[in-house]
Formats: sequence, structure tokens, C-alpha cells
Amino acid sequence: MPLGEAPVPGTRITEDLIRTLVHGFYARVRADEALAPIFERAIRGAWGPHLATMCDFWSSVMLTTGRYKGKPLQAHLRLGGIRPPHFERWLALFRETARETCPPAVADAFIDRAERIAETLQRALFLLERGGDPVANTAETGGNPMGAIAALNRTAASPDASPNLLPAVTSVGKAQAAVRRALVDGTAPLGLPAAALRRHGTMTLYFYQPRGRDHQPPHDQDEVYVVTSGFGTFAVGASEAALTRTPFGPGDAIFVPAGAVHRFEDFSDDFGTWVIMYGPDGGEDAASAEPGGDRAA
Repeated sequence: MPLGEAPVPGTRITEDLIRTLVHGFYARVRADEALAPIFERAIRGAWGPHLATMCDFWSSVMLTTGRYKGKPLQAHLRLGGIRPPHFERWLALFRETARETCPPAVADAFIDRAERIAETLQRALFLLERGGDPVANTAETGGNPMGAIAALNRTAASPDASPNLLPAVTSVGKAQAAVRRALVDGTAPLGLPAAALRRHGTMTLYFYQPRGRDHQPPHDQDEVYVVTSGFGTFAVGASEAALTRTPFGPGDAIFVPAGAVHRFEDFSDDFGTWVIMYGPDGGEDAASAEPGGDRAA
């Protein structure tokens, strides 16, 4: 498939379409009573560069061009005053623009991705307090997006919030069912298709079963993947610019040091993997660890 074409049945996503959608959407944002003040405070009138950045972002999301080099979670953490109703309004305007701008199948693809992105950002920005409302927690994490993710994972992984779900000997089928339940009841980490199954000390056992694309961020702990099914390519490195890619298949074990950028790419529909996270934040040997990822067949 040529670069710049997206696999949406019956039509294409092009750079021109992305530009039309982005510019139309932010025209609505600038006129919106709830969202305009937040964006004006952050952008300070520099709408040209912001629109160009957002075109790069959606090009990377929908066409996998890799043009966007920013850190969306970190950018949102720097903003104050963002609450869940702002995300709801953002999505409402995005849906309206996509429906008016794009053919139905393309609009559905954009809206699906926008909803996933909004869910992921909200789970990182607003940590759920037991018995209370979601609250911004940037002070607790020093404004560090990885700290926010780590705190969210610790909240979801606490014994009180979610006990060991499965026995010591666990089947893939039971793990897959746990992932489906986690997505339904809202306990999936960062909204990703994963479930925490068992904990012991610093170790947490997950099962991870992404579909379409892998959106996971770097993690604060060292981790090992053990692929149970499916084939694809694993990308890992110290940064997006330094990624190396290796094919993987069933039975492969993949080590990823804490903080490494990594993701599964071009994987088959049956892909699933155990995930074992362990050790202190920063990794077992943060001083000498090189994000590179080791794979053992």
C-alpha cells in the first residue's frame, strides 16, 4: 500500500483530507465557549504552528507516517483546568466535523481513534480516587507523564482495588476473558486491551491483546513479554528515532528495559502476549541499562 493511503474499505484517507478535518475542527474549537479559553491560553495566538502540528499528529495516527514527534500526554499535563466535560465537548465537536467532512467509513475511523486517544489521556490525567471523582494529579507526579502513568498503574494494581484475578496456574483463554472484562468494567490500564492478573511483590502479570495498533507508552518498570500467539514486528529503542525492529512469533520472549519506547507493529489478528512487569521504577539497573530490547526464541 503506498504511503499516504489508509486501509479504510471503499475510500482513502489522504493528507488533504486530514488537513481539511483538522482546520475545520479547530475552527469550531476557537468558537466554542468552553474550549476556546483553554486553547488560547496554551497556544497564545500561534494557531498556524499548532494546526501544522495537529496535521502531523493525525497523519502519524491514521497514515503511520511518523511525522509527529511530540508528547501529547506531557503537553496536556502542563495545562491547568482541564476536566472530563472538556473531553466530552472536544469529542462532540470532533464527531460533528468528521461527519461533515469525511465519507462515512472514514469518519468512523477518525472518530474511533479520537475516542481511544481521549480515553487514554483521561486515564493518565485523572487518577481515579476510590469513592470520589477523577482528579488531576500532576502535583503528586511532579508534572511527569510517566509518573502519572506509574501512579495510575499502581492505583489499578493495588490489592484493595483489584485482587489476584486468576490462580497461580492460568490459561490463555482465562486471561483473554479477563481482558474483555477489564475493557467493559473500566479497569483496563490506561484503557488499553490488557488486564492485571496476578501480583507478587513488585511483579505484576498482565495479558495484553491489542487490535489494529499498539498504543502503549513506555513503562517505569522492566518488563518481559512472552508471546502466546500471532506474528508481527517488535520495535524498541531509547527514542522514536532510535527504534530497531525484529520479527516475533509464538513462544518468543522479549525483554524491554524501563523507559524504552516500544510497540508491536504489523501484528496478526490473533496476537496475544503475557506481560511481566517487575522491579523498582527506573529498572533493576537504571545506571547502566540501555533501552534496546532483547528477544529470545
